Amino acid sequence: MKLCLIRSLRQDRTKIASRLFIKTQLGQKFINPVAYQIPTIYDISMTSRPILYLVTEGGDPTQVIEDFSKKIKVPVLEIVSMGQGQENNARNAVSTAMTEGGWALL
Repeated sequence: MKLCLIRSLRQDRTKIASRLFIKTQLGQKFINPVAYQIPTIYDISMTSRPILYLVTEGGDPTQVIEDFSKKIKVPVLEIVSMGQGQENNARNAVSTAMTEGGWALL
């Protein structure tokens, strides 16, 4: 109820109140970001399954992924910044990655 009240009266404070609620009810580990290393993710990945890497505010793994792809010599790395009107570019990047064995970073 308290979160609903905060949301209705002070929408700008909702995120802070939500983090505090989660910390109090579930513990600190549920509000800390999980920072997996790209090589570790790659080691446990499978070629038939995409990797979904959710990005939080202030965290952009693009450069780390680019560097790692060069290190392991990925044949093609297509990077598409998702936004309005980028659906066809994203589909083309994924299609190219599937047929040529590269990566599509959306």
